[in-house]
Amino acid sequence: LRGRILAENPDGSEAGIWECTPGTWQRTVMEAELCTIFSGRATFTPEGGEPIPLGPGDVAYFPANSKGVWQVHETIRKSYLTYTSGGG
Repeated sequence: LRGRILAENPDGSEAGIWECTPGTWQRTVMEAELCTIFSGRATFTPEGGEPIPLGPGDVAYFPANSKGVWQVHETIRKSYLTYTSGGG
């Protein structure tokens, strides 16, 4: 697992590049996230939901406080933007 933060803001939002080798782990990012997959393959299974396959060119949105399990099949590389959703 490795990444590079390209921009950080005082409100806690950030943009960057993230890469992860094959394996399974629990999503722990509690901010909302928008990401684009550049390479690799993975499946994200939201808590209580159906598995979502992700691969090159796919764009995914994770609402704030969403939980689930990532299963990375081939080393995955993505760009991401995390941000607080504001409101209550």
